[in-house]
Amino acid sequence: MRALFVATALTLMISGPVHADPPKVAVFDFELVDTSLQGEVNGPRTDEQGRLMRVGDQLRKELTESGKFHLLDISPVNAAAHGSNLQACGGCDVQYAQRLGADLVITGVVQKVSNVILNINIYLRDVHSGRLVTWRAPTCAAIRTSPGRAR
Repeated sequence: MRALFVATALTLMISGPVHADPPKVAVFDFELVDTSLQGEVNGPRTDEQGRLMRVGDQLRKELTESGKFHLLDISPVNAAAHGSNLQACGGCDVQYAQRLGADLVITGVVQKVSNVILNINIYLRDVHSGRLVTWRAPTCAAIRTSPGRAR
């Protein structure tokens, strides 16, 4: 999993705008879209929500440790963000990030297809233009070769 975040961070570093100071980035908590039979029958699971939170925390940690970004505290808009579907709200992620003074905003979705199939998408938007800068959907190979992956 670590390679996934390192690859994403490198993509962000390469494709991000050039700034004299590190760009200010707001990283929102990842969202879960559970289309699995288990999710339909059992509903949301607390262990999955915990893992989902750790995905965002790991990305924040990697970006901070890179020294190339100034990570912003999302707590002033976190409740509103959790009440929205950040991928389908018409740019509310950018609006929330603007309130924080961010240059960039990162959102992510984990789609659970089954207990063994997950799809992770990470989106980076320029807050000033609202445009999508890049997105990343890591492959299973990238996750399998990650030195920090769960065993």
